[in-house]
Amino acid sequence: MYQIGTIFDLGLNKHLSHDDVLRLVAIRIEHISRLKISENERILLHKPNTYEFLLDLLALWHLKLVAIPIPYESTDYEIEQYLKLAQAKWILSDSTIVTFKKTKNINTSSVKEFPYKPITLDIDFSSKREALILFSSGTTGKVKGIAHSLYSIMQRIISLRKVINSEELKNTMCILPLSFGHGLIGNSLLPFLSGANLFIAPVFNSNFFLVWKEWLQKHKITFFSTVPSFWRMLGRSDQLPKNTSLLRVHCASSVFTFNLWSQIENWIIEQNINFYNVYGLTEFASWVSGYNLKEEGYRPNYIGRTWGVDCKAIETNVDNIGEGCEVIETNVGSIGEIYEAIETNVDSIGEICEAIETNVGGIGEICLDSDSKMLGYLDERNASVLKADSWIKTGDIGKIENDKLFFYGRSTNTINRGGKKISPEEIENVINLHEKVKDSFVFGHQLKSSEQQIIALVNPRVSGENQSVLLNELKLLCRSKLSKYKIPSIWHIVDDLFYNARGKLDRKKSFEHFINSKTLF
Repeated sequence: MYQIGTIFDLGLNKHLSHDDVLRLVAIRIEHISRLKISENERILLHKPNTYEFLLDLLALWHLKLVAIPIPYESTDYEIEQYLKLAQAKWILSDSTIVTFKKTKNINTSSVKEFPYKPITLDIDFSSKREALILFSSGTTGKVKGIAHSLYSIMQRIISLRKVINSEELKNTMCILPLSFGHGLIGNSLLPFLSGANLFIAPVFNSNFFLVWKEWLQKHKITFFSTVPSFWRMLGRSDQLPKNTSLLRVHCASSVFTFNLWSQIENWIIEQNINFYNVYGLTEFASWVSGYNLKEEGYRPNYIGRTWGVDCKAIETNVDNIGEGCEVIETNVGSIGEIYEAIETNVDSIGEICEAIETNVGGIGEICLDSDSKMLGYLDERNASVLKADSWIKTGDIGKIENDKLFFYGRSTNTINRGGKKISPEEIENVINLHEKVKDSFVFGHQLKSSEQQIIALVNPRVSGENQSVLLNELKLLCRSKLSKYKIPSIWHIVDDLFYNARGKLDRKKSFEHFINSKTLF
């Protein structure tokens, strides 16, 4: 089911063979086992993007302990919140960590020469007990703990092996934080537990690109995954390396815009790289769909065929959300034909997700099911795991056609304009088609009028761009592609927008910042 590969730590310039990995994990197992920690205890894993993170993770799983990775840059206050949410009593970190009340520290960084007994690594990936808790806020801004078992993690890895071959995984580079599901499971555990060579890089920043090209060529990297902010920071295609060994690249976490694709399209085609726009959820351990832009071209809202998940879309009565009835569609020969209506009392789109028939062709909330599904969310009241429903509500609005997924935005971001529900992401996708636009943020806000106004904040690619000319061009673009009621009524040019650690547009922070701006209205 799994075969341990090798690790090359690019930041520390350290290579670990298969035998080195097993030896260093055994040392950690011996060290941690002396602490007499009970099975199933939750351990905060607070380590940077280095080889030690994965060694510690394997040791915890061998000892049947629950690993809770957290961002290494977390403040003391944030660490206390993680401890509280998970009700964890142990934190595995380096020697610089602050000692928290009622919490015991585990320091494995100084155990390199620790005496140990040779062991056979025993990680039971058929086990459905709690093994990993990932904290994610997604686009909601609210931290939630997502519990996975070793079984669900391996089922996602097995599904991904069917669409990503061993030659592509051969030399995989991880440039993403290991504390997030995207970097940990899809970009690291998938190749590492498939016997491939894993190259761990420090989390990318503006200085990262000075050495990135050299690493790609020197180590003959075949695969890595990214987020849109990576390509925004990278810049023009003429800055991209030539003659690489790259076979496949993923981009996930937020919408990949037409402008970003235009920026790298020639490079992708010239280098013959399979570039996938992928859709993933922490609740399903990693990527669940994707499509190859090199083969299919840029397709707005399209996020590919599903990878090892069942899916359906549940459509809510969009003219009277929360008061009328939820309309559930099925494949009955024509889009929009109602199969069954169930009376509900929902407060928001997708609040209730009934497991009835698959909605084919109709737009609604995407719901998924799979063996890689999480055990459930942590209950904020007592840190117990609330068992997941048979179908997981993603909170994403989209549609499904022949196992192909289309994404239109988050249900929680919906703008209500005169009773018509509008996805801000749909408008952003159009604005971002303009070659002079770097990114945009669209939201609804109640002014003195009786309905929400649609506000568009535009971050141009080049600072100092003639604002009036650009805004006029954007208005014309929107008029040519959007219904009249979807066109923003208020436009502003901004110097920058806010993004979270994974490169996603931070809607909550962006909204709070600009809504309080005295110059916005």
